Amino acid sequence: LQAYLMKPVKPNKQLCDLALFLAHVSHCFTNELKTYPQQLIDILKKYSQVLNSEMRLTFCKCLMLIRSKMLIEPIPLIETFFSLIKCQDKQLRQTLFDYILNDIKKIKTKLKNYKLSSVRTK
Repeated sequence: LQAYLMKPVKPNKQLCDLALFLAHVSHCFTNELKTYPQQLIDILKKYSQVLNSEMRLTFCKCLMLIRSKMLIEPIPLIETFFSLIKCQDKQLRQTLFDYILNDIKKIKTKLKNYKLSSVRTK
């Protein structure tokens, strides 16, 4: 991963596949992969503007998958996705917009967690 981040503009199919694989098996290896979501968030925050668009979208999809397995809280994920909306990538913006709306709808309807829905961020 560190070798790729030295040249983040180049697409890397193997890294995309590996990231998705880890997201798919994250519920089986919760102890080993407990820092994985935060690592993805840190990469997206640090390299959001220079990261290859395919890689950026793949990392976001990994986080979405991990969130669907309830292994990450919604607030840090949504904050990260809001910061990525400013990227000049139409497909990414549309994917993030749809995901944010659907995730908030699920939170409001399924969990009835009114305290979580009223949390305000800085």
